[in-house]
Amino acid sequence: LTKQGFKNIKIKLFERYDDDEGHKHWHKVLEATGQK
Repeated sequence: LTKQGFKNIKIKLFERYDDDEGHKHWHKVLEATGQK
């Protein structure tokens, strides 16, 4: 992303468990935010 001119890149990687009925598994979420 830095090659595209973004500055102050923040990357968060977190997991959350989805325990809906018939839908039980972990979600791995990668969130990248930046300012241009």
